[in-house]
Amino acid sequence: MRTYTVYPIVLCLIGFLGCGQNKGANNSHEATSQNEVALDASKIFVTLIEVDLTDPSDSVRLVGASSSPNIIELSTDMAGLIKSITVDEGEKVRKGQSIAHLDNSLIRAEINTLETQLNLAQVAFEKQERLYNQDVTTEIQYLEAKNNKEVLESSIASLKTRIGKNKVTTPISGVVDKVYATVGNVASPGFPIARIVNFIEMEVAMDIPETYISQVKEGDTMAVYFPTIDLERIATVGYMSQVINPINRTVNVLLKVDNEDNLIKHNMLAEIHMNQYAKGPSLFIPEQLVQQDNDEYFIYLANPMEGDSSSGYEVIKQEVLLGVSLGGLREIREGLSIGDLVISENYRGVDEGDKVYLSPRN
Repeated sequence: MRTYTVYPIVLCLIGFLGCGQNKGANNSHEATSQNEVALDASKIFVTLIEVDLTDPSDSVRLVGASSSPNIIELSTDMAGLIKSITVDEGEKVRKGQSIAHLDNSLIRAEINTLETQLNLAQVAFEKQERLYNQDVTTEIQYLEAKNNKEVLESSIASLKTRIGKNKVTTPISGVVDKVYATVGNVASPGFPIARIVNFIEMEVAMDIPETYISQVKEGDTMAVYFPTIDLERIATVGYMSQVINPINRTVNVLLKVDNEDNLIKHNMLAEIHMNQYAKGPSLFIPEQLVQQDNDEYFIYLANPMEGDSSSGYEVIKQEVLLGVSLGGLREIREGLSIGDLVISENYRGVDEGDKVYLSPRN
């Protein structure tokens, strides 16, 4: 019985001692770890970005529409009955070619009547002139006869000019795109008879943000893409407006595009892509790293501390001159050099003169 009684006691004592030893070791290890954590907590850890040249490739898509400077709506200068139309839609015409003729029979009849009256007025004037030279008639009678003759001559000349306008001609060469009138209609000034187009040279008008004005000059060339027909053409900048739209801060630009194959149509959608940054490789950093102090902008740099065995860095407050902002990046024109180390993570948790350490995640 005692034998069975002793063994459990011995085993328990051994186990108790063993447990005590393990617990002591664990407590010692935990104390060491807590000291290390406390030591690390006193350090400021950061991540760093090394400054290097960056070439932003972002571009902006601008949309415009094609148009032709040679779209003519032909109409007549005077009212008249359309006697004939000499062209059909789709027909090619040359400059000066007749498109339609107006009936001028009424005008000719009026001219004949006035010429008869002029003959009588001429006889009366000659008679009054002879009598006036002989001091037989009064000057007023002579002047009235002269005035009647001159008025009739002027009226006849005006009607003959109108007869010359009974023929409607095209001022440009091109294609008859649309015929509005028909024979028998009455033509009136301002109402088109036909539309003539010439699309050999097209224009593309678009509004460019004022921030890109420096990238565009008259005479420059740029690629224009027409997505409807999957066609790209080289265009020349023909004109840039001198006025900035105060509502959307844009400038109207007119591009000239060759269209010998007549693939580009009027009012067709056109696109151009402009680089948002055209200076080439420059110094850029993430924009959120730039901080402001009153009117000055600055960033925090990390400068390796010489002779420091703990591999620490000293925080330096560096003033910078900013450039353009592109896609979350900010151009630094002055204040940075290639190879500088910019504090990224925890950049708001440091101050000038602090000692920081490189984060293991860097």
